[in-house]
Amino acid sequence: MSKPDIYYFRTAKHPLNLGYMKKLNQILCVLSLFAVACSSQPKRTTAAADQDVDCKITSEEITIWELQKLAGSSEGREKLNCLFKYKSLNITSLPVGYSAGTGADVLKTSALNHQTGENWKGKIFFPSDDPTISMGLNRINKRSVLGLIGLEHYVPMASFVTKVVYNHPLLQGHISPEKPVVLLNYTDPVSSEHDAIENLLNKNIKVYDLMVPVLGKDGHQVYIGKTWKGDYNKQTKLFTAEHPDQLIAWYFLDFSADAVTEQRAIYKQKKHKNMHEDILDYNLHRMTLDKTNALRDYQY
Repeated sequence: MSKPDIYYFRTAKHPLNLGYMKKLNQILCVLSLFAVACSSQPKRTTAAADQDVDCKITSEEITIWELQKLAGSSEGREKLNCLFKYKSLNITSLPVGYSAGTGADVLKTSALNHQTGENWKGKIFFPSDDPTISMGLNRINKRSVLGLIGLEHYVPMASFVTKVVYNHPLLQGHISPEKPVVLLNYTDPVSSEHDAIENLLNKNIKVYDLMVPVLGKDGHQVYIGKTWKGDYNKQTKLFTAEHPDQLIAWYFLDFSADAVTEQRAIYKQKKHKNMHEDILDYNLHRMTLDKTNALRDYQY
């Protein structure tokens, strides 16, 4: 095998050092071959390395109800942060349809928790011709928002714009910049007929969500979401967090039909069937390219 030119020393002019120089040439040749071999090995990506991190919870333990329990303790929130940072899945498109949801108010003082804590059941995402940007609504108990008692009446309200993004400024150091996340922006949280919760979100507490999917029980994708309080620039739609390092809530979503069915059964059992939900045909709200292009210019 010929010696690489870059490591070859001519020794003819130094007969006294001939043996030493030959030995040195041999060593450098071996090192050069080793370097070439190492450089040809595939490098582990950040995503692959992240999968080696142990978050002390298995995928079969991950449901929206179990994650809600974790949010109630500091040790549990460490597991949630670990899942969010290291175990998030790739996102090629936004979810579509109804999701079962659970949440946990971190500060225990949020006005939003009083209005939507146990009275919030999840979110609805509209289908879109652009799979990376869309809109959606929340499933909220209308009577609770209005301060009424009796039959619980869940309706779609409090709209949001949602988008797949990378390297979000609120997540610096909390997730790899090469990993996609889903944002939910409530700049104009409107719906067609119910305005109480929209007024709350517009005037009393302005929130912003970021979420990622992880592998859950039975192979379901379960979304782990973080919520911040802050303010919006009405022109650019850009959100500024009041305390970037402090969440006001966690939430968890499962868009599988099994989870939505299970949630409805649980609610009916707990509430003694004293509840009703208006079901939205979300396919009628499909986002065309014209609609998504109008949203794309804003700094969400």
